[in-house]
Amino acid sequence: MSQFTYISAGIHFEAEEGILGGILLDPEAIERVLEILEPRMFYLQAHGDIYAAANPQWSYLRSLERSFQPG
Repeated sequence: MSQFTYISAGIHFEAEEGILGGILLDPEAIERVLEILEPRMFYLQAHGDIYAAANPQWSYLRSLERSFQPG
């Protein structure tokens, strides 16, 4: 079980955009959120996809998932 509890307190697109913007401005910033934030935690799929692309570990895992999908 995760040490974090998800609280449904509304959707904050600006917070998601702020995190992504910070990572784009300072690529080393991703190291500060790597162990806390996962792509699935973003409300907007596009935001999760951007975060995954910025995160080399997640990008690698996603490419592996795609290569094993039928079709």
